[in-house]
Amino acid sequence: MKRRSLVKGSLATVSAMVVGGASAQAAAHKGTGPAVIQGPFCHHVYFWLANPDSQTDRDRFLKNLISFLEEVEVIQSVQVGEPAGTPRGVVDNSYTYDLIVTFKDAAAQDVYQAHPAHVRFVEASKDLWTKVIVYDSIRIWPES
Repeated sequence: MKRRSLVKGSLATVSAMVVGGASAQAAAHKGTGPAVIQGPFCHHVYFWLANPDSQTDRDRFLKNLISFLEEVEVIQSVQVGEPAGTPRGVVDNSYTYDLIVTFKDAAAQDVYQAHPAHVRFVEASKDLWTKVIVYDSIRIWPES
C-alpha cells in the first residue's frame, strides 16, 4: 500500500523525493553538497513509443507502467518523466518517456527484473514501443 501511494502521488512529489533525497543517506552527506539519491543502484529506462501522438497509447502505457511500479516492493525511489525539451546539442529529446528506479543493490534490481509485475508490464506494453534503452549504474560518489 505504501508503494501505491508513492507512485500515485504527483510526479513532482516523486521527482523531489528522487532528486531531493529525504533519506538517511542525505543526512549522512552532512549538508556539504547536493542531497544523495536514495539507493546506490540506479536503473534508467528510455522508451520510444510507436505512436507517441496517440493519447490512447500514452494512457495505456502509463497505466501499465504505474500499475507495475506499485507492486514492486524493492524499489527505493522512482520517477517517470518525459523529455524536458532542453535545446542543447548534447541532449536527446527524442524518447517518449523515461523511468528512473533506484535500489539498495544489484540483488534488489534482480528481484525487480524477475518480478511477475515487471514481466506482465513488458508483455502488456511491448507492442506500444519501437525502442527501449536501459542504463544501469552504481553510485561512486558521494559515499553513503
